[in-house]
Amino acid sequence: MTPRLRRLLWIAGSFVAGLIALALVIPLFVDINRYHDTLEAKAEELLRRDVTLGTMKPTLLPIPGVSVKPLAIASDRKGDPPLFKAESLSAHVRILPLLGGEIAVASLIAHHPELNLHRYPDGHTNLPDLSAAGSAPSAPQPTSAPSEGGLSLSKLRHEGGRLCLV
Repeated sequence: MTPRLRRLLWIAGSFVAGLIALALVIPLFVDINRYHDTLEAKAEELLRRDVTLGTMKPTLLPIPGVSVKPLAIASDRKGDPPLFKAESLSAHVRILPLLGGEIAVASLIAHHPELNLHRYPDGHTNLPDLSAAGSAPSAPQPTSAPSEGGLSLSKLRHEGGRLCLV
């Protein structure tokens, strides 16, 4: 190996090692918890019920994401157990779709989740109606119109979950 090629490999290797070190160090200095109240308010507006987010922590490797410890979404009736609660929830996103305005979740992992589904005597359930969330009634959209943004989920995993149907 020539000295010039060896030097070029050292520079490239140092650059890659520096990027990896930077990706490991950045989450230590970025405080995403300053957006805690804003995110909680947006989630409550979307779901039209109380949402409690715990401490949030960003990650950059192996793919960008955030974890929340703990998380709870209240039921629509007082006195009922929460609709959903988890010890922690981790979400990782894909970068390229995010740059295009779409949220493409690569993985969503819930640790010890608990889902309490209720069907009341009048026939409705405690699940939120996301189709009407945050918008006033409007004229139906034509089916050929392209969607603005969207959400896709590639991998959903739960560990130690519990489902309660009432």
